[in-house]
Amino acid sequence: MIYTLGEDKVNGAISAPFIKTKYLDYFCEIDSFDIIIFTSKKAIISLDEKYPSWINKSIYTVGEKSKELALSKGAKNIISSQKKTSFNMIKEIKQQLKNKKVLYVRAKKVVYDIKEAIKSICQFEEIIAYETIFTKPSFELEKGSIIILSSPSIIQSFARFYDMREFKIIVIGKNTAKSLDDGITYNMPKSPSIELCVEMAKQIELEC
Repeated sequence: MIYTLGEDKVNGAISAPFIKTKYLDYFCEIDSFDIIIFTSKKAIISLDEKYPSWINKSIYTVGEKSKELALSKGAKNIISSQKKTSFNMIKEIKQQLKNKKVLYVRAKKVVYDIKEAIKSICQFEEIIAYETIFTKPSFELEKGSIIILSSPSIIQSFARFYDMREFKIIVIGKNTAKSLDDGITYNMPKSPSIELCVEMAKQIELEC
């Protein structure tokens, strides 16, 4: 068996979500900003529900999935960072943010908060648009199966119910891997993509 433990459903794997998203209420004067930074698809979904005129701003995203979603919503001026994490993205785009009014739409809890890195060079504001809630699927996972871990929050939630060592593990990227306990073995694709994780899992199944 191959299980994905996040909210996204992917062909070739059983969806067994250990987290769910709670969207929060907030207010902002969207038209006053020059640049909006998104580091997740959920942030885009939240802002689009409340302030659809965001698509007229200069948009910075991390990852192809966020870029694809922003394009599908109608955004035109999008810069998608070549870097795979928000920490590295900020180093890449920092000079472009100088003296701009920047809005960062984020989760309640983030691995890296970009505020400290850029608040001194621009007019910075942030919105906490959603939070991650721990949950558990309605069925039991088969021990010995392959689980795909795509965020630190998923690891925290999963570990409340199961012993990691009883499963074969694939992590989506380095930041997620850092949240695993010492001694846990895992595989990781060359690029942080849930689809690549599933392809890797299929290959592992064939080799077993």
